[in-house]
Amino acid sequence: MDPSREPSFTIRQAAAPDDLASVVDCFRAYTEWLNMDLTFQDFATELSTLPGKYAPPKGALLLAYDAETNQVLGCIALRPIELQSNYKAGREPNTRYCELKRLYVYPEARGRKVARVLVTTALQIV
Repeated sequence: MDPSREPSFTIRQAAAPDDLASVVDCFRAYTEWLNMDLTFQDFATELSTLPGKYAPPKGALLLAYDAETNQVLGCIALRPIELQSNYKAGREPNTRYCELKRLYVYPEARGRKVARVLVTTALQIV
């Protein structure tokens, strides 16, 4: 790849069955990279019930796709969270909060600013 050329990719919400299958693949790659057992988070149920807690309109599953090959480059999930009252003191009323989860970029796509754009896009949804 020409280093002077900005790599191009698109971010879109996972909606179609093929998209959800890509999310599952990306989440599995994420857990392999972590090298950690996520049973304590009931990860198997999370995968089998997607979009689950990440469902729109308050949540989202985002995938990054290479603009030329349409290959999945990475993913991120977000879900809304409700702050407990003891954490709300001094915060702006009507502020929405979320948890960003499962941010992963495949090794071959690293260095292309995919993670940065995934996070920025996710935060625009909140």
